[in-house]
Amino acid sequence: MGNRVRSIAPLVALIACLGAAVPGCSSVTAPTASLSMDSLVGLHIVTPRHGSVLADGNLYQIKGTAIDAADGVVDKVEVAFDFDGAWRTAEWEATSEVNQWSYFWDDPTPGLHQIHARAHGLGDEIVEESISVEVRDDWSTAFAIDNPYATPGTFRKGQIHVHSTNSFDGWTSLPPRELALEYRRRGYSFIAITDHDVISDVSDLQDDSFAVIPAYESTSESGHITALWVSQVVSPLLMPQIRLDHITTQGGMAVLNHPGWQVGWSATDFASLKGYFGFEIYNWATNTDLRAARNVSLWHDVLNAKGWANRIWAVAVDDAHEPKAIDHGWIQLKVGRLSYQAIRQALQRGAFYASNGPTFSELGVASGAIIARSPDAATIRFIDQDLRVVA
Repeated sequence: MGNRVRSIAPLVALIACLGAAVPGCSSVTAPTASLSMDSLVGLHIVTPRHGSVLADGNLYQIKGTAIDAADGVVDKVEVAFDFDGAWRTAEWEATSEVNQWSYFWDDPTPGLHQIHARAHGLGDEIVEESISVEVRDDWSTAFAIDNPYATPGTFRKGQIHVHSTNSFDGWTSLPPRELALEYRRRGYSFIAITDHDVISDVSDLQDDSFAVIPAYESTSESGHITALWVSQVVSPLLMPQIRLDHITTQGGMAVLNHPGWQVGWSATDFASLKGYFGFEIYNWATNTDLRAARNVSLWHDVLNAKGWANRIWAVAVDDAHEPKAIDHGWIQLKVGRLSYQAIRQALQRGAFYASNGPTFSELGVASGAIIARSPDAATIRFIDQDLRVVA
């Protein structure tokens, strides 16, 4: 049973054309009830409705409202299913005029189910609501769209893989501080200097207009990994999964680097490894046209293998070891402010796109359709879960 939710985040700008890879997926969206503001106070599951028959049996978007009568503010909403007792945090709808929340229910089994929601911060209590639904294993409903760009902010240019003179092979590069300032001069809003197994500290350059992410590149013959938001370096002699675990247990985020290079990653690695949020679909230092095509295919395979709930994002980077290699691959991250928390959340949500030249003038959803416009891309392509060009 394949994923069928349309996620518009995998829209990737590459070289002379723009490849907009949209892993095809789908989900049922039940009719939305019309509610007055008075009836919205408290916790409500709005869709699906109690007693609904859900016709797809794969992935469903559950929506609701949670409004405190006193000040409207609710701390968080959680969702659980049947009697598993596992509460999952729902997401707030950023563009909503009321406190609307949603949660994607991943691949429920056909049959009768109970959906439970609870809200923290409604007065002094935890308030709960439950409904019953039936899931049928049919494919009859329209696509739902998961839009990671539906969040306030603007697109900021950032670099998350570059080497200074602190790297063993960075003798022709710039010292860490000069390197960060050079990226800032070129219009970048954030940078992660990823020296080989060394964290280069330039945190004194951090301010409201420029963010510096503590990072390094875990460098091993078994594969290179970018580690973001870390304070400790793991031994490169350890196996890849142990290195990934070391990065994530200290609160870091991991990227699998240059999969098409001689020290890269295989499709088996992509499917079996856990704990990485992205991979380099474009790395200027190692990329070729053949590797670019292979990386798109790898991305397609890992998206289908891991599913919507564990989706992997694609990034573009310089991997520069000298000044002339600067500004050839980057990400554009949609964020309201340049705090560590805001950048982390945008990366985790996939509110960015990868590019080595083209930009988007419009990227999002309008009237139920995915919209992508670029003033400088030769071609925009939408690719579905079967790797077919659909538009």
